[in-house]
Formats: sequence, C-alpha cells, structure tokens
Amino acid sequence: MAMSKTSKVLLAVAGTLLVLFIVGVIGVILVAESFSKPSVPENSVLVLNISGDLPDYVPEDQFAKALGINPEQIYMNSVANVKPVMDGMVAALGAPYINGIITVTYGKDPQDPKWNNDPGMKLYRSIIAKYGGGANPNDPQVAYGVSKAWTFVQLLYRSGKTPTRAGLMNALTSMNYSQPLLLPGMVQKTSRTDRFILSQMQLQRFNGSTRLWVPFGRLIEARPR
Repeated sequence: MAMSKTSKVLLAVAGTLLVLFIVGVIGVILVAESFSKPSVPENSVLVLNISGDLPDYVPEDQFAKALGINPEQIYMNSVANVKPVMDGMVAALGAPYINGIITVTYGKDPQDPKWNNDPGMKLYRSIIAKYGGGANPNDPQVAYGVSKAWTFVQLLYRSGKTPTRAGLMNALTSMNYSQPLLLPGMVQKTSRTDRFILSQMQLQRFNGSTRLWVPFGRLIEARPR
C-alpha cells in the first residue's frame, strides 16, 4: 500500500530530527573534550619545576598486608646471599639501605669470628692452607665448595672398597650424618624416596655495619620428615 503524502512528510521530518540529534551529540562530545584537555602548542616542551626531595612511594599491597608480610622488608634466597652480591649491593646502594635483609642459611660463615675456634672451621682452614692454591678462606663460596667436596668424599668412602655406581647410589640414598661446616644440629639425610639432602634452615639478618649475617630464631625444619 502506497504511503500518503502526510506520512512521507512525517517520515522526512523524523529523519531530519534524528540526524540533527546525532550531530548535536557529537558536537557536545567534541566541545567537552576541548575543555578537558590542556592547550599545548604542537612540538612544545613542558617543564616541571619541583623543589625539595620527593619521598619514595610504594602502593600498599593489601594482599601482603592480609598475610602479615611487610612489603618494605627485603627477602633474599640462599643462593644470592653470597659475599660478592652483598658487597656489590653495599657499594651500589649503601649499607643502611640493605641493612636488615632476611635470608636463610645452613652453613657456618667463615667471615664470622664466632666460628674461629670451631673444630670444623679449623679443619676447613687447614685444608685451604694446604690445598687452596691461594683461595681466600674467608670467602663463604670457598667454604661452600669445600663443604660439598667433603660430602662427596664421604660418599665415596661409604661406597665400598671398590666403588661402583650401585654402591655410590646406595651411599647417596642412605645418608644420615652431619659434616664439619654445617650449622650445629643440622643433618644430611636421604632415603630411596627422599633425595633432598638438607631439609633444615636457619633464618638470618644482614648487618650493614659489620657486613655479617646474624642468625635469629631456632633451626627450622623446612620439610619435616
């Protein structure tokens, strides 16, 4: 059925009004954006003058807060807490900044004078003096190497008079003894189903003034077994 003349006029008027409405909305949006943006000439440079020191700002971590974790406390794993790393951090950031870092350990620190009269430390120093080839006995990494070597030699001894792979594996999976450079109370322990040699750890905190790690708390069973 053909549209009447009146219907055609109304349709045309409605279409015109719709177009005007859309154009008006777009115009309002463009004007609003022009007022909300600062007028900055193209290729210009903005200079911000700030006086005084700006405080460090770290957003509060609600998840850490809920767990009782202090986000300002620095934690470090036992692999990274070696002397070269700590000396480099002190040189780059300053002792006060890294003072109080918390980590874990399982070995005696040859830098710490409290171990000077310890039988295990004396044995270690005698080995380095005789076979170290000029290695620094106060370097914890050197002590770490000797500690691992001592354990491996013990495994060879326990492998039998004529060591075999089977004998070595048997010795490796039946460890239950300490060694000279482990902290007091620590034991190397394995089984055929548990081959993680160490499961105990000691918390310690870095002293930026002495550059020594200071143990605190008791020996922790990280994996009770």
